[in-house]
Amino acid sequence: MCWLSIKKFDITDLHVFMDDFYSWEKSNNLITYQGVSRPKNQARLLVLWDAIGCPWEEKKQEFGEKLKIIGFWVDINQGTITLSEDSAADIVSKIESFIETPSRRPPLRNWQCLAGHLNWLLNVLPWGRPALTEMYWKMSGKDTMHAGIYLNKEVIADMNWLIDIILKSMGVRFLDTTRWHNSAADMVIWTDASLKLGMAFVYAGNGFAYQMAPEETSTKIDIFFLELIAILSAIFHVALFLHPPRRLLIFTDSLDSVAVFNSLGASESLHNSVVRAVAGIILQTGIDLKVCHIAGPIYYLDYFLMNIDENFPQTVSANLSPLEVFCRRDGVEKSTASGYATGARDYVKFCIKHNIPLDPTPQTLARYIAYTSRFIASGPKYLTGLRHFIRNFYPNFDNNRAHPIVQATIRGSKKVRADLIRRKQPLRPHHLTEFVNTARRTAEYDDLLFATMMSCCFYACHRLGELVKKTAKEPPDWRKIIKRSSLKFTPGYAGYHLPYHKADPFFHGTDILFTHQECADPVLLLQEYVKSRDKFHGLRRALFIKRDGSLPTRSWFKSKLFAFVDHSFGGHSARAGGATYYASLGISEDIIKALGRWSSAAWTTYVHENPCVRMALQLAALKKRC
Repeated sequence: MCWLSIKKFDITDLHVFMDDFYSWEKSNNLITYQGVSRPKNQARLLVLWDAIGCPWEEKKQEFGEKLKIIGFWVDINQGTITLSEDSAADIVSKIESFIETPSRRPPLRNWQCLAGHLNWLLNVLPWGRPALTEMYWKMSGKDTMHAGIYLNKEVIADMNWLIDIILKSMGVRFLDTTRWHNSAADMVIWTDASLKLGMAFVYAGNGFAYQMAPEETSTKIDIFFLELIAILSAIFHVALFLHPPRRLLIFTDSLDSVAVFNSLGASESLHNSVVRAVAGIILQTGIDLKVCHIAGPIYYLDYFLMNIDENFPQTVSANLSPLEVFCRRDGVEKSTASGYATGARDYVKFCIKHNIPLDPTPQTLARYIAYTSRFIASGPKYLTGLRHFIRNFYPNFDNNRAHPIVQATIRGSKKVRADLIRRKQPLRPHHLTEFVNTARRTAEYDDLLFATMMSCCFYACHRLGELVKKTAKEPPDWRKIIKRSSLKFTPGYAGYHLPYHKADPFFHGTDILFTHQECADPVLLLQEYVKSRDKFHGLRRALFIKRDGSLPTRSWFKSKLFAFVDHSFGGHSARAGGATYYASLGISEDIIKALGRWSSAAWTTYVHENPCVRMALQLAALKKRC
């Protein structure tokens, strides 16, 4: 019947559980059926039932902003699923009666009955799952329903903990429980532990370590427990922030820990107690936690752990205020931070391999540069990434890097690695003409999109990353994407707002303005493209959008480009071509820098047509002086 309703009556988002049907409808989309004003889809379902002779009762045709579905109250506007106070109180009463059973030996049927109620409860209190672990262990392997099972202290402790959180933390916001990509995390922490040394976690340039002290105890402490404690410590630390992150991502090299937080249950009481402690923090703060595995050793944590001694402070770096950490998290672009991490990892590996202290003294930095120059030419650049991660630990890093010994080693390494610089060729106006002619010939939407983007890239000297995403899997950062609403046309001009670029880290944005050009006129192309774009995609936010509705990616852009040119060209060829084109016209350096949003003279590396272009530049400079 549900299939018939969806396929034949076009009742969208209809769901069924046993004999209960439910769906949603906009509050203003009501119609009258059999004298009652009701949601349109509900009325259509009743029409179907009447048509096939299926009986129904008016009292069961419920609707509203908050509705009870299979025992749960669902608030569609708040996005919550909860139990009523009476239902919660009833479950608490059942738990209390269970743990107060005379002789503390309730029969198996009572255990199973309560477990069924609690499993139902987990739909609105998933973080209550650790409380059921001990209960399942006690019931496992038993099948005599009237036989009593002894209540041990672990089960009683779990039940009391569950009672404590039920009335405080009841409810799930289903709008917030969707899976999110790692790149969407508000904060990332790395944790690690060692049985002999201790535990540590790091984030945003901060490192915290705890030294293990040998102690006689009957409780067996294993590495799994310490890995869990390291994660708990990190979560507890973050929960004390003035503004805790909404989405917290923790990386650990312990697969067992990842499995525990995926299932919210551990195989031993000692481990389960840690999960229960984490659950309490999560329920209190509302942090959305995700624990992921990172393969291989976490080198900077290993270094902290290997260098702990009796004088090692519990806090490795100076504490930053939570607000400062909150601001610093977005201080560096994620792509830049990823590149910085490469340099930091390489330096730490070097120190570990050669048994050298991590302290970046001039001698250590010079040795590192000399060592890397044997393999790569980017060793000196790695120092920038290293600085980003350890400058809080070693405030003298900048002075040490500027030391004559280090600078002399860097100069020498550049001579050792005097690799040939290979830059991509700039595009020419005739390339743009070819792109446009192909779009005209094929009449394909994506070909027109590509020709328009190439024209904009060329004449506005765009970086490729300003118009496309890096990968299809990468979630879009709407702060950086050019919006359709920003596109404006005036007589003889077209323009849009570029919300972000490399030289504008604070999102002030830049207004891009195009004029008519002889080759691949960007004004006419934008007019033609946007007409086709609006036909297919209407009010979608992005200006540049593919026929299938996805945003253009770097790989898509290059596949289109390499259909016309060879690999001596690349993603930045349009930007280089624009700079070369303007330079060949004799436009002054200041204007070219402004057109390409360059903050330095780096644009000159894009000018390939020496000496003709250089001569034009000199003439423009002379005219400016006159």
